[in-house]
Amino acid sequence: ISPLNGKSALSIHVLNTSYHTKGHVSYFIKDESMPLLFCGDSLFVGGTGRFFEGDAADCYAALYEKIMSLPLNTEIYPGHEYTLSNLAFAHTLEPQNKALRDKIEWSKMQREKGSPTVPTRLSEELEFNPFLRCNNETIANAIGLSGADVVEVLAEVRRRKDNF
Repeated sequence: ISPLNGKSALSIHVLNTSYHTKGHVSYFIKDESMPLLFCGDSLFVGGTGRFFEGDAADCYAALYEKIMSLPLNTEIYPGHEYTLSNLAFAHTLEPQNKALRDKIEWSKMQREKGSPTVPTRLSEELEFNPFLRCNNETIANAIGLSGADVVEVLAEVRRRKDNF
């Protein structure tokens, strides 16, 4: 099997995803059959990186304007394995979310076998990652910010995760 699937070149796009740290970038490999995102600390399974040098507006730009505009079948390779902790926090916000409950069970089984929980897919993350669901009233209601701006909801979700 050829790593380039018979192609002579690979197209890699560098995305400015600065919010965790200034200058943070993610690498998007545009391939119609299997697009890939290597995102470091911008996005984890069920979570995101902390706001060390950026803020909620920077995070919004990285997640909602860049990462969420990628193809839904994009495989996401984060920089760390924080899945179970992230999903436990997400469950406090959306305990009735079936996709989230299913991902928690699958992730527990993976870790018990010593297997990783990455990669993930953008389509999956949109179903249970609270940081990608701040535009959903369920998340806003869960934190008492119904009708609030997405950036405001994102900031509050991050604050709560930091204290989880």
